[in-house]
Amino acid sequence: MSQKHYLPKAYSALSAWLITFINYLAGNLQRFGITPEEFEPVRNKAAEYNLAHIKAEEPNAGSADRLNRKKKAEEVSTETREFVNEHLRFNKNVTEEDKVNLGLTVPDPEPSPAPPPKTAPKGTVDYSKRQKHLLRVKDSHYSGRAKPDHVRGF
Repeated sequence: MSQKHYLPKAYSALSAWLITFINYLAGNLQRFGITPEEFEPVRNKAAEYNLAHIKAEEPNAGSADRLNRKKKAEEVSTETREFVNEHLRFNKNVTEEDKVNLGLTVPDPEPSPAPPPKTAPKGTVDYSKRQKHLLRVKDSHYSGRAKPDHVRGF
């Protein structure tokens, strides 16, 4: 099953994903044609993040620990994305099965268009402010404030 973004947003899920990613990658560096020097920065950032995550999850952790975890998560996400784009994404030695094992998104070779909507949009106009009209559009069967799937703009 393909997912939109391969990096999980939740801190504990990111930690688990990194462990799987680093372990699988470490065992296949030579087959992928990646040198240990190219791999070392990603491994170090992942280790720093995992330590920060463990420290932030302790019962006596303070806000500084949680902020440090957030900073480390941003750093490891950036470092990992750059590494994947540079060394794995277009690497002919990395099969689709490897991408699945690494936890990466496998692109659909023949993407299909989004299906037609099953519901109609519902619009309201707010006239409460003088010479200002506020337009609001929602899906008629969706109560959330976020855009429904496959919506790009209004």
